[in-house]
Amino acid sequence: MGSKMMGCDEFPQIARTETARAIYLIDVDTCELVYMNKSAKDMLQLAYEDDSYCGKKCYTVLQGLSSKCSFCRNNLLTTERMFVEEIYQPLVQRYLQVKSILFNYMGRLCGLKFYIILRKKSWNSRKNIWIKNWNRFVG
Repeated sequence: MGSKMMGCDEFPQIARTETARAIYLIDVDTCELVYMNKSAKDMLQLAYEDDSYCGKKCYTVLQGLSSKCSFCRNNLLTTERMFVEEIYQPLVQRYLQVKSILFNYMGRLCGLKFYIILRKKSWNSRKNIWIKNWNRFVG
């Protein structure tokens, strides 16, 4: 890999101070993980010092897949506003809300992603609303 991976000292202040949410930085062109904060590592049960994820494909580390996620929305990211979605994360066996925004860092176009674990009740109520809206749309 040609470019140097960033360490915690080089990463923007938001990721170093935001500890309540898991934060990932993913190169949207290569799908490579560039950065994870402590909360993200805790979620995946990685040691804080473990940087072995750097340069690995996000779909492998975060979803346990060998190819790009069918639900990948990196192509919808913009620098102007957050894109919000809910996904199932099989490695932690939980539903997550993901807030993403396009971010240019060190010449790389990256998705800055904030992951929030959803309570089961919260997910079920949102899923029911989504199903009702979908049924109105198609039916």
